[in-house]
Amino acid sequence: SIEYWEMQILQPDDTVRRNFVSINFFQGNAHGLVNIADALKDRTIGHASIASFIKLLLSPNNFKLKDTSKYPHWFFRFCTTEKSPITDLAEYLNRNLNTVNGQEYLYQPINGDTTNTKGAQKFCKKVIKDNPTKIVVFLSFGMATTSFSVVPIGNAAVFSDNLITADEIQALHRGATWEDGKEWCNMVHVTTAESGQLA
Repeated sequence: SIEYWEMQILQPDDTVRRNFVSINFFQGNAHGLVNIADALKDRTIGHASIASFIKLLLSPNNFKLKDTSKYPHWFFRFCTTEKSPITDLAEYLNRNLNTVNGQEYLYQPINGDTTNTKGAQKFCKKVIKDNPTKIVVFLSFGMATTSFSVVPIGNAAVFSDNLITADEIQALHRGATWEDGKEWCNMVHVTTAESGQLA
């Protein structure tokens, strides 16, 4: 289970149910590109490796994800402090992974240019509206604001080489915005840390 505390009550008691999944890629004897941060910086092998996992994640029920087809969009948060790796990865994914199992996807960076809550919400809603046939995957290294509210996002994933932190728990809740009839959201923690536990 996962608990989430915040200063304001932003959702009613009858809120979405949270399906928390932790996926661990730790290997004690691994060599080469062995972590997410390194893979983000490598525009060939690293990006291809991340893309191969994202394809599995977006494919039907590989990781016991709940059906969120009515709220199909995704929010990905990556462990980096720079904007350029996110932009570069989005470009790579839009070139090489724009269709998964016959469904079109759009990978949209959301970073320093849209960090305030209202601006980010407006931006995300517009991108979704402007691409009605595509599932939008928002990519960020931040955007853990507690009041971020975009109903069509039903899934969130955090990619980290470390134990999960409070900021990452908030980022996982980007898919938890309540609406009548929205039953489940998926929260996926992808890590290379030896343990998948909370920090």
